[in-house]
Amino acid sequence: MTQARMVGDGWTTLITRRCVEQKYLLRPDRDGVVKNAYLYTLAHAAIETGCKLHAYVAMGNHSHVVQTDPAGERPRLAGMFHGLFARIMHVILE
Repeated sequence: MTQARMVGDGWTTLITRRCVEQKYLLRPDRDGVVKNAYLYTLAHAAIETGCKLHAYVAMGNHSHVVQTDPAGERPRLAGMFHGLFARIMHVILE
């Protein structure tokens, strides 16, 4: 079992996440639906948790987010962002 990651107030951290089965789900589409869903869910999670976003990049099969966490809410930010984005992608890909 992996040891739990430490969470501290005011820490700046990098969050990295891979797509399921390393599929290229974050590729650009003509309508920009995937990009808009990614940006919306990231912004929504940041606003809800009070985290400050510095940079993000969404590549074909993974993404990176650099954020500062003033109140120790990084796990909640990641869970909210990844959960909501996964549910939206499930609807888009149906």
